[in-house]
Amino acid sequence: MRIIINEIKKIFNIKMILLMIVGVLILYKLYASFEIEYFPNGRPDGDTYRITIEMLNKYGTSMDEDEFKDLKIWREEKEIEADKYLSSREEFTSLNIDTYKKFQEKDHEEIHELSNKIFFKEGVDVFWELQGMDSLIGLYEHKDSVIDKSQKKALENRELEIIEKESNESILTNIIFDNYNNFIGGFALIILFSIIFMLCLIFIKDRVNKVEYLQYTSFVGRGLFKKKIIAGVISSLLLTTLFIAIAFKLYAGNNTSMFYNCNINGFYNHTFWYDLTFYQYIVITVVLTYILSVITALITMYLSSMATSYIKVIAMIVPIGGSLVYLGYNSIITKGMFVYVSQFKTPIIYAVLIISTCILIVKKLRRTKRVDILY
Repeated sequence: MRIIINEIKKIFNIKMILLMIVGVLILYKLYASFEIEYFPNGRPDGDTYRITIEMLNKYGTSMDEDEFKDLKIWREEKEIEADKYLSSREEFTSLNIDTYKKFQEKDHEEIHELSNKIFFKEGVDVFWELQGMDSLIGLYEHKDSVIDKSQKKALENRELEIIEKESNESILTNIIFDNYNNFIGGFALIILFSIIFMLCLIFIKDRVNKVEYLQYTSFVGRGLFKKKIIAGVISSLLLTTLFIAIAFKLYAGNNTSMFYNCNINGFYNHTFWYDLTFYQYIVITVVLTYILSVITALITMYLSSMATSYIKVIAMIVPIGGSLVYLGYNSIITKGMFVYVSQFKTPIIYAVLIISTCILIVKKLRRTKRVDILY
């Protein structure tokens, strides 16, 4: 255990930590900060977000037909409020625009100028809220439509299953879901980069300094490879836990916890292979991130043990590590459950990665036990 602790200390040396922090800050700014600093992003997304919170308080995690009728009444009340606003403004009444319907029907340059004034200069809330409500109502009215009859039978069956279970009555919107998905994808990228960066030199240092030959002269030395692997895996878990904790501390500021019990297959969201609550989906993405982190750590250490120079380790790790980061950021963590992605794609990719990585590490462990000192 003492050797493992010492190896962990060597991994987390001050110079590497400082360089890692610089890289993490750059990646955070590029791939994750936007989802925290600009949520909800503009209008009418911000208005739709606030409306869905009110809907959640009134109707619960889903909205049935009776509650939908209430939403339409609420929308009519907002339209009356907009009518009063327009009828009280001379620049609109002079153009014979004293109702919201007339405002929507008119289409000429002067109306466009007044519309820009209402929406962007004055930012009148009721007009933005009506846009958000119209989107919600329009999508709910078509929630039982199968998107494409010509699509694969499995997809059509899944959509029909969602309709039958009424999962598509969920109030969760893609505004909230995409925000989380983009954010956790960005942090997955940060985590995988950090692991690759911190572990890429774990074996190459000993090989370049010819320490390996001394290690192979003793039984304890030959067991050092296994201990380094354990130290690397522990280090990857520590890094993952640290960044996951930071991520959810930041994400808590987006105030979306009230939607955790909503089904992810909402009328205003994407369609998925599985019926999960938003909270369950979050837990699964975290678990997938941990698994991919360990896989990335093992592959990085294996490549480090195979390289004979710093240049070669970089040449080996950059393309393979980059591919793993791409998979984590763009595919198997954040998009593996969407119906437009094969239901078996993510499990197969993870199975292949786990099995192939285990085979490589086991073969390397056996080789270190019998390799000749003059190899």
